[in-house]
Amino acid sequence: MLAVSWRRWISPITDSGREMDLPLRLMNGELLYRDVHYLYPPFSPYFNSLLYRIFGAHLDVLQAGGAICAVLVVLICYRIGQGLRGVEGDMLRVGDRTFFVKIFELRDAAQ
Repeated sequence: MLAVSWRRWISPITDSGREMDLPLRLMNGELLYRDVHYLYPPFSPYFNSLLYRIFGAHLDVLQAGGAICAVLVVLICYRIGQGLRGVEGDMLRVGDRTFFVKIFELRDAAQ
């Protein structure tokens, strides 16, 4: 899916202009929260700034970094799921099923 849709899913002007500009501002010596208004945790802008320093300031760098981070999150979730295969995992799955059954019961009762 990634190979088929590469560079076709965003408009760099309207969708990610701030995300492209923020690492550049950090590279130029501005500091997050003091010079740049930012509401989120600091990892992403500083990580993107590091990627810009290593590979150059291009949209492809941010897109590839985002794709790699998405793959890492999926792998971490998979590993966590593998760790929940014992009794705790069985209890968690029973709780999940009970929760979803209750949601559908509430939805049907509301109709």
